[in-house]
Amino acid sequence: MIYSRAFLFLMLALASTPLGGQPLDESSGIATVNFRSGNRLSAEIVTETSDGKRDFVVLKTESGGLLKLDKAKLIQSIVPFGREQQEYAARIAQLAQTPEGHWQMYEWTKSDGRRLAFQQENRFHLKRIVELDPSDSKAWQLLGYIEIAGRWVPEEQHYVSQGYVKSGGKWIPKIQVDVDRKKTSREQFQNDRKIALKKWKKNVLPSAEPDVVRSELFKIVDPVSVDFFVDNYLKKESEPKLRMLYLEAIGLVASPSAQQVLVECGMKDSDRDVREAAMTQLEQEHFNPDVSVSLLVRYLGSTRNELVNRAGRWIGRLNRNSGIIPLIGSLETKHKMQTGNDPGRITTGFDSNGGTGLSTGGAPTVIETRSNEDVLRALEQITGQRFGFDANRWKEWYISQHTITEFDFRRDSEN
Repeated sequence: MIYSRAFLFLMLALASTPLGGQPLDESSGIATVNFRSGNRLSAEIVTETSDGKRDFVVLKTESGGLLKLDKAKLIQSIVPFGREQQEYAARIAQLAQTPEGHWQMYEWTKSDGRRLAFQQENRFHLKRIVELDPSDSKAWQLLGYIEIAGRWVPEEQHYVSQGYVKSGGKWIPKIQVDVDRKKTSREQFQNDRKIALKKWKKNVLPSAEPDVVRSELFKIVDPVSVDFFVDNYLKKESEPKLRMLYLEAIGLVASPSAQQVLVECGMKDSDRDVREAAMTQLEQEHFNPDVSVSLLVRYLGSTRNELVNRAGRWIGRLNRNSGIIPLIGSLETKHKMQTGNDPGRITTGFDSNGGTGLSTGGAPTVIETRSNEDVLRALEQITGQRFGFDANRWKEWYISQHTITEFDFRRDSEN
């Protein structure tokens, strides 16, 4: 039977220490025996012997019995006690079996750099404390227990059973660890993409062949790097041809953010060819056309009439029924226009979303109703109908197409 080292310290100390509790001298033969199995104990080494073929060591047990062990087969090493181990044995021989006595020994084992050398003994004394005084919460906590519903249970056992893992010294839900790892991985991936894009612009774009420029760029732009790419390249690029190249790269990314960027460029880029390039990318199969329509619909309410018509044109091009109702509502739109001192001159101010801002200078404003030709053409293209700018007739037609006119009220008993 393998006993705890602290227990054997106590037994051996009682058996080997002279009356009066004097410290053991170095000739006492007490040592730590490390077994090949991974276990270890502290025992008194009585003698070492050999039969000519095998070497043996004789140990004295806590009961005074002798054990003869095959050194080569069973024992990894024998480490003689140092002065501190002997002092520990002498102290434990005089130990009062009370919580206070074991607290004193606990403090001794963890002070003056002894913590690593006396880890087993340190824990042994904490266990004895809670055995003698189960209400000692400090000892329980030092042993790694927590109180749950009046019972002390191992902290690790409790949290693991609740789906927690330890990270950074704290118990947190495993799902949070997974989220944090994904976030860290994403940030690292984004940084890698940023570096790659910078190298592409510095080393590849100025000197490589056009096909190489395109292929190397397409390798880098992906869902993780779209936002960085848009903010640092697309929005800052003044050359239309390069913007078109960037939109082609973004068009290869099947993600909501890429779809949003293409819609915005198709609506608001200052260059007509760039707008056309954006819409061409948006027509690819990996982009849901109904989602594109929903993104375009918000421009039908713009105070800029040109954006209303442009949105209508793109919706018609996508040819989705989901655009019918918004288009009917935008056949004619009213726009507030600010006039200057010249009655024939109309001035407006636009924000980044296509909205207008009126100055506070007191200049008069007029409300104009515009009939939107591109919106009408989109409706006619999608529906195949011709009702002109009569919104009521369009609504009546739409309702007629989506109303059930026949019902079958047969009951189960009549089947």
